[in-house]
Amino acid sequence: MVDSDIVLDACVLIPMALCDVLLRAAAANLYRPRWSEDILVEVGRNLVENGLTDDRGAQHRISAMRQAFADASVEIDRNLLGGIDVDPKDRHVVAAAIAGNAQTIVTLNLRHFPEHALSPYGIEAQSPDGFLVGLCDFAPSAMIDVVRRQAADLRNPPVSLGQLLDSLSRHAPSFADRMRSHPP
Repeated sequence: MVDSDIVLDACVLIPMALCDVLLRAAAANLYRPRWSEDILVEVGRNLVENGLTDDRGAQHRISAMRQAFADASVEIDRNLLGGIDVDPKDRHVVAAAIAGNAQTIVTLNLRHFPEHALSPYGIEAQSPDGFLVGLCDFAPSAMIDVVRRQAADLRNPPVSLGQLLDSLSRHAPSFADRMRSHPP
């Protein structure tokens, strides 16, 4: 999986705990994240619209993502958008996967990315839960370390490993259960 390019849909980059574990796994060289400017704009807009932060906080988060993963950004070919058979609001995500040579789109909205629309491009959609469980199967020790470090780094306010796993279980319940079976 180390040689895998993975597009992270905006919806998985909004919940902080989920975004953090996904990006920490990428920082551990378990996969290469990909996103487009459209995806990052959607992240920023939704962080503000959902009251999770203000515009300054959203821009800070996106800037930190860009800095940490300077090679993640891909330029989409807007000429492709009309020919992609998914909801028009999601076409840019598939175009990012095509531009980034990604095999997988990680999304909470699997129904927006039907197999028949992705298979011509050699792309599949996966839930963050399925993706993270797959990373556990591929590199269990590395993923245990990722989650333990994530919990240890959360200091303001402090978050226990159990609290972090509770938060992750909202979007990745099987992954959280797998991590619970590996106590610190």
